[in-house]
Amino acid sequence: MRLMSFALAATVALLAAAAGTAGVIDWAGYDWETQPWPGYNAGATYVDADTGFLFQNPAGAPKTGIPFPGMNLAGERFSVASLVSPPSSITQVYGRVYENSYRTQGPSLYIKSDLGKILSVGVRPSYDGTKFAYYMLNYWDGSSWTDLNWITRGRNNYSNYLSVTYTVNAAGGIDVLANYTAVPDPGGTGDRTWSTPDAFGSISEVLLLQAVQDSYTGGLCKWTDFRLQTAAPIPEPMSLTLAGFGLAAVVRLRRR
Repeated sequence: MRLMSFALAATVALLAAAAGTAGVIDWAGYDWETQPWPGYNAGATYVDADTGFLFQNPAGAPKTGIPFPGMNLAGERFSVASLVSPPSSITQVYGRVYENSYRTQGPSLYIKSDLGKILSVGVRPSYDGTKFAYYMLNYWDGSSWTDLNWITRGRNNYSNYLSVTYTVNAAGGIDVLANYTAVPDPGGTGDRTWSTPDAFGSISEVLLLQAVQDSYTGGLCKWTDFRLQTAAPIPEPMSLTLAGFGLAAVVRLRRR
C-alpha cells in the first residue's frame, strides 16, 4: 500500500511538473521558453527532424521596443526563444544559425546582464535585399546604443551560417567572435571581432531571435548548434540521474 501511494504521489508530481512547463522546448540539451513575453504572439518555433531549432515567420503585432529598449522597432516582428533559468557564472555562449533565405532578417544571439546591459549580434541583407549580407552588432551599455555594421560578402546561394561566440574576458567585458560564411564554424575569411568597452556584468538572459520587417512574410532560419561554458561544469542530465540514484541508495543504507 505504501509503495502504491508513493507511486501515485510521484506520478502526480511528474504530471504537475509537466503541466508547469507548457511552451518549453528542449533543444541542444537546454530548455527554451518559446514565448517569454505574455501578450505578444511570437512566430512559431519548433525542433525539426534533424534537431535544428527552426524559427518560422514571425507573426502577431509588431514588438515595439522588445527586447531592445529605446530602439525604434515599430515595423519589426520577432520569433524568439529564451533560455530557461540560465546557470550562474557563464563564461562563454556560442550559437550557430543557418539561414536559407536571402530575405530572412535578423537571426541573432542576444545576451543581457544583471546590470541591464545588452549585446546582440545577428545578420541582415542589404537594404535592397538582393546583394550583400552584413553583420549587425548592437550593444546597450545601460544608457545608449553602439551599433556596428560589418559588410562581409554577397550571398546568392542561400547557404550561409552565422556563428557567434561571446567570451567573458579578464576585465569582465565580452569578447565577440562572429563569422558569416558558408563554412559552419569560425576560422575563415568571414571572422569579425569586437569587445565591449566596459564590464558587462553576469549574463542573466540568453535569447535566440529572428526578426523581419512588418511588411515581409518570407524566409526562415534554423539554429543548428548551441553551447554554454560556466566557471563550474554544468551537470549533464544523465549525471544528475545517476547522482539521484546514488543519493537514494545512501538514504536506504542509512535507514537500514
